[in-house]
Amino acid sequence: PTASIVNEVVQRCPLHESRQLTSYCRECCELLCEICLSTGDHPQHSEQICSLTEASKEKREAVIETQRGSLGDGGAFKASLARVTKSIDFLHDCTESVSERVAEFFQGVLDSVRKREREVLDDLDRLRTAKVLPMEEQKARLESHLAFSETVSGMLEACDDDVDFLRMAPWLEDHSREG
Repeated sequence: PTASIVNEVVQRCPLHESRQLTSYCRECCELLCEICLSTGDHPQHSEQICSLTEASKEKREAVIETQRGSLGDGGAFKASLARVTKSIDFLHDCTESVSERVAEFFQGVLDSVRKREREVLDDLDRLRTAKVLPMEEQKARLESHLAFSETVSGMLEACDDDVDFLRMAPWLEDHSREG
């Protein structure tokens, strides 16, 4: 049902919607209804007016003839197709080759960067060993001396008896020299 409704609408005149298309004007290349035939420019084209069936047959033959003329035996299209196919294959090979070279190039760059990274990390390890570790050892010694000095200061403050102080003095002197 829907197809028949659509077909009926398509076959209606766009200018006179209540009328069905019945003719074709070869001069204007337009589909016409009975009202279109009797009004406008078309009455003057009476020799160019034909039925829809006749116009369809003529157009179909013209299109087929044009198609045959452009295709010929198909040789030109086949030759063009062969050239395009050859070009596509060539471009595919070229892009594949370039892709491989790009991949090799960047692999080389990555290898070079990784090698340089290892060198820099090795340099940092050597720097740490040569400079940082001795400084850390010195820091530890200084922290130890500071802790000892704070302990001694605490002991001196806590010792208010002369006898106790004199007993501690040799030990303090020995350890102060060592620290």
